[in-house]
Amino acid sequence: MINFLSQQTEVNDRPLDSIPSLSRLILHLVARDELGPLSMDEAYHFLNDTSISPKDYSIFAEENETHYSRNRLFLGKNMELLVLTWKPGQASRIHDHQGSVCCIKVLEGQGLEIKFTKTNCGKYIPRISETIPKHSVVSSIDDDVHLVANTEPERLVTLHLYSPPLKNMQVYGAEETILA
Repeated sequence: MINFLSQQTEVNDRPLDSIPSLSRLILHLVARDELGPLSMDEAYHFLNDTSISPKDYSIFAEENETHYSRNRLFLGKNMELLVLTWKPGQASRIHDHQGSVCCIKVLEGQGLEIKFTKTNCGKYIPRISETIPKHSVVSSIDDDVHLVANTEPERLVTLHLYSPPLKNMQVYGAEETILA
């Protein structure tokens, strides 16, 4: 992981020049980090305008048998970048990002995002379900409530940019939702 405060030139013990497509993005984030948190539009464009080579992200795409895996690539004062890997059938819990912008780019496979809305009785229900094709970017902000899942037979690899870094998130359980 690159930590802006320590000026490292490696990501998880790999020199930046060994992962050129990721290093370009990370170096742009390092330069932008001092200016403060990203807007949703800025975060979206950082990911949408970046093409990441499978060779560059594959070493960070670690699978876990019981839950999706998270591998942080960069942590700055105002943003963080992670690679998440999802085996078939794995999903996040229903959650929000309490104060952070979140943008997700699908690097491999196809994801599913389900967005929720709060009802008059205070419980959350699914509002929309969207497929996230390879190379697509989706974004959410602050108190948007959603879940991300891999409903396909192949693995899913996603790149997540949070600004500011994700310190807290509200997770919603069965008692806070109305699901059929």
